[in-house]
Amino acid sequence: MVDDGDIVTSARISAGIDASLHIVGRLFGERLARRTARQMEYV
Repeated sequence: MVDDGDIVTSARISAGIDASLHIVGRLFGERLARRTARQMEYV
């Protein structure tokens, strides 16, 4: 995953999930990102 400020890129499925959780964390906070990951059973 690459985070270049306004642009976040990733490759493959797992990296896409990581990028999505990263964006959730950036926009709404780490707490919600962790909660989302737990609900997805990704952690």
